[in-house]
Amino acid sequence: MPSQCASGRRQKLVECILADILVASAGFAVGSLLAELLTGASLQSLSSLFYYRCAPTLVLLHASLVTLMAYAEGLYAEEPFPITRDQQLRLVKVVAVSTLLVATVLYPDLRVIMRMPLLCAGILDFCGMLLWRSWRSWRAARRTRRGEGVSNVLLVGGGQCAEEIAKYFASNPCTNRVVRKRLGQKALGGRAHAPVSDLARIAREQFIDEVIIADPDRALVQQVIGEARRNRLDVKVATDLLGFVPQAGALHAFGNIPVITLYQEPLPTAGLFWKRITDIIGSAGLLILVAPFLLFVGLLIKLDSPGPVLYCAPRAGKKGRRFLCYKFRTMLADADTQKSKLRSLNQRHGPFFKMADDPRLTRAGRWLRRYSFDELPQLWNVLKGEMSLVGPRPHPLDDVARYRLGDLRRLDVVPGLTGLWQVTARSDPSFEHNMSLDLEYIECWNYWLDLRILCRTLPALLRGNGC
Repeated sequence: MPSQCASGRRQKLVECILADILVASAGFAVGSLLAELLTGASLQSLSSLFYYRCAPTLVLLHASLVTLMAYAEGLYAEEPFPITRDQQLRLVKVVAVSTLLVATVLYPDLRVIMRMPLLCAGILDFCGMLLWRSWRSWRAARRTRRGEGVSNVLLVGGGQCAEEIAKYFASNPCTNRVVRKRLGQKALGGRAHAPVSDLARIAREQFIDEVIIADPDRALVQQVIGEARRNRLDVKVATDLLGFVPQAGALHAFGNIPVITLYQEPLPTAGLFWKRITDIIGSAGLLILVAPFLLFVGLLIKLDSPGPVLYCAPRAGKKGRRFLCYKFRTMLADADTQKSKLRSLNQRHGPFFKMADDPRLTRAGRWLRRYSFDELPQLWNVLKGEMSLVGPRPHPLDDVARYRLGDLRRLDVVPGLTGLWQVTARSDPSFEHNMSLDLEYIECWNYWLDLRILCRTLPALLRGNGC
């Protein structure tokens, strides 16, 4: 835990971890034995039960998992703050997950994971850790009221931020901090405080341990930091973040400039991982399975009209990145040069171009498009990661150039072979309807939605209503 130990909190951190290990171990052992007694176990069998249920390695494993997860959940805060509802919920999560992980070792049969011993152990663990933390906060508040172990604070600043810090310390004695003096030009309500030049004198007279700066004046901050370091005082800088609360682990550095993350959009990393695994397995399996059919289609195209078998054209992928999209050629070799002449005959509303009786289509191309067989080569794009099995269809670059500002949202995700529009409104000529379905897919996406769309794709292809 280098980040915590680096701040000079090694002793407190070790105390908290050892306390949690003792509490978790005792709760796990006592809860397991108590549950066995409640279910009818005899007193004579307690020795064997203790060895089986509470083997030292098992207890140590459980305690280690509890402390590691508690650290990951931020329960080893720098100060013994009051136990909030959020901390209680995180403590429930820590105990529940740790107990279930041990259960998979203790009971290979997963059907008995929720047996009485584990349930009692988990309840006692939670109650013990909650009581220990509550007692720690109460003890810290009591010591603060008595003036024991208090950190004397010199608060610099006269604005709203400084006022809120002072009120917080006054109403939360468990923080072990007391504001002994205020520095600054003028506080709220016109109250004047001592000037910054008095910092060294005040630090000695009030036995200041820590200086907290809550003033936006850069020159003032630099002066205070210099004086505080010369007097060997701890320095903290409070930043007014316009009412936002930064997330855990929000402090970063870009070179020598510290940056605080106020909000970060959560990503469904697990779902995206399984989506990519499904894409790789699905595309590779389908390419092997339909390889003979691909050879047959290639031969059919070659015999039907002159030109290459594959049509490779640039498309706009995720974030607008260009990639070569592979399709079986369904049109004449010079179809792209004729597109601008035919755009006035476009039968779709909006940027993208479609014609039901496109004169550029070949005979084989009409059949291929009817059942979407022309898109099978895009399985290679899926395998490469440029596309996905499910997602909004990739549009040509000239169609993307006609997007409105709001339409660009469909480029936030990887394009796909099939999508919500393909299985619900494939023959609908409305670009707005197509766009609304694509945006609905993006906003409501989850892994199970992809699986449902894949299951509905085959019946949609067999209906043969492609164009």
